[in-house]
Amino acid sequence: MARRPLSRKKKLLFSVVALLIALVTVELTLRVAGFPKGFLRTIKRLWATEGERSLGPFRPNHDAEMIWPPELTYRITTNSLGLRGSEPTGEAPRVLCVGDSTTFGSYVADNETFPAHLADELEKRSVKAQVINGGCPRWTITDENEFLARAVPELKPKFVVLLFCGNDLAEMTMGSASKRAVEAHSWWSNLRSSLAIGEASLWMTMQGRRAYLKARGRWPKPLRPDQGRTDAAAVADLWGQYEEELSKAKKVADDNGAKLILGAFPGYLEIRDAQPGGVETRLIALAAKLGIPYVDHYAPFRANVEAKNYLLPHDAHASSVGNHRIAESYAKTLAELWDKN
Repeated sequence: MARRPLSRKKKLLFSVVALLIALVTVELTLRVAGFPKGFLRTIKRLWATEGERSLGPFRPNHDAEMIWPPELTYRITTNSLGLRGSEPTGEAPRVLCVGDSTTFGSYVADNETFPAHLADELEKRSVKAQVINGGCPRWTITDENEFLARAVPELKPKFVVLLFCGNDLAEMTMGSASKRAVEAHSWWSNLRSSLAIGEASLWMTMQGRRAYLKARGRWPKPLRPDQGRTDAAAVADLWGQYEEELSKAKKVADDNGAKLILGAFPGYLEIRDAQPGGVETRLIALAAKLGIPYVDHYAPFRANVEAKNYLLPHDAHASSVGNHRIAESYAKTLAELWDKN
């Protein structure tokens, strides 16, 4: 007697079960191969939700690897404070570095950021200090003030080192960076990042995208002009707001017995100019007006314009060499002021 054919419903059920078994098998195989490895496409995935957040903006005690662009892959570790770098310990006076991705150290290892280099430079100058990396990509002065209002009273730093970046002005119009980053989290992205299959597919997609662009002569992708030079005219009307926010940062530091120090990250196009540009001169004048010590990073970059200070051609952020140059300039000023504050 012939067997009755399976109904459409049973065929569908068997197909779903077979697919699930195949997915589970692939997931387990990838986990045996070491996935998930903590790969991230964007730094937004490292930001903490309100329920996860400690003092800083990132997920506390987290380890991740940024994989885009592949040539600049780097690992990030966060401490219990939700800040990049090792755990602050000991009784040595603290230096709190605050800024955006140029302070955080995008595309370089933990020990290649300027705060990490600053700790080494201060030690060379016999200055005992703990240097804390309070930088975060996409931050501007408003986000930094929100952080400083909580961090300075808790961490009690001796100095607060603020590194201005040209896009700080334009980003003041975009609202809270932490809110924008957390809103980017979704149940799907959270699930995908927790699965070995999701992470492996992300890695393959990134590799495939680079291969595609490279084959068509479009790799590395050209940098935007604003990544190397700030358009002073476009942000001229925002300097007043920046001055107000910078005054707030100084007051938080002053009220807690800390000294605020200001510097500016030199854009790779700006250092090719023999004379100071609009943003550079404006910031120097603003620091003088508010009584904030200003550290010039442009001069040492201009004096070493041929050095590999940047991650060009893939990115306009500082390399470990450039970050070390920034650290040296800050360390010199800090050593001079250390016993006066």
